[in-house]
Amino acid sequence: MSGRPAFHAPVPRIVTCHQPTYLPWAGLFHKLALADVIVLMDTVDYSRRGWQNRNRIKGPNGSFWLTVPLSSRGSASRRLCDIAIAPGVCATRTDWQRAHWTSLSQAYSQADHWRSYAPIFEDALLGHSWTSLVELNAHLLRRLAAALRIEVDFVRASELGWEGRKSRIVLDHCRRTSATVYVSGVNGHDYLREQEFLDRGISVFYQRYRGPVYQQRHGGFIPDLSVVDLLFNVGAESTAALLAGNATRKALLEALAASGAPAVLETVPGAPATADGVTVRVPSVRSAYV
Repeated sequence: MSGRPAFHAPVPRIVTCHQPTYLPWAGLFHKLALADVIVLMDTVDYSRRGWQNRNRIKGPNGSFWLTVPLSSRGSASRRLCDIAIAPGVCATRTDWQRAHWTSLSQAYSQADHWRSYAPIFEDALLGHSWTSLVELNAHLLRRLAAALRIEVDFVRASELGWEGRKSRIVLDHCRRTSATVYVSGVNGHDYLREQEFLDRGISVFYQRYRGPVYQQRHGGFIPDLSVVDLLFNVGAESTAALLAGNATRKALLEALAASGAPAVLETVPGAPATADGVTVRVPSVRSAYV
């Protein structure tokens, strides 16, 4: 019998981090379904032509952008938490809000599930007057997660506090939220210092997402639109559709338990009709800080 003490894994607490984006795609909600907590990274800089203030929906002429106009003069800094929405000329609501509601109505009012989900956007776009991009995005993200029946706690980095940059700011978010597992997107391969997470008792899982193919209005299927397209077309089955074929929380926890210690985990692509799996690999080594 070995004298080495047995490894006792802590109760899993899965955390993910993501910049608050406007009307996000389905892949973000797969991350939320895996997690207990999401840290909204509102202390990073705004990225022009990114997804923080725009996304795509589909109309009779194909996909098109809904873009929230921003105010450079009204923004205290380039950090997302300081980015201001451009004021409109109407005293009760800004012009872009009415325009986005009109675009959603024209694109989806004849969709099978319009009546079920339209009140979310009617309230957000006609019932509020937004001045902060992060406040708008966080509000919509919470409402969309609730509509998809995904339970997760939301924390804003600006309220949590933070230290470091790149990999170390993520590690700091995990430390402050008592994470035992961090769910990263595939771009995390480029900068995460995996061994530092393991040394803190935090496993790292890289999510690879494959989106659903479903019946859309207005012609052939267009992938990677805002999740609103899925909701209006698929309805109550949207959650099952966006999770189908992807790695599950159960598979993640089973692979972690089998590893016997904090580990780096990767998505293993499954066959077309089967779900992706999860496997453990050796952590990468980075000789210099990135």
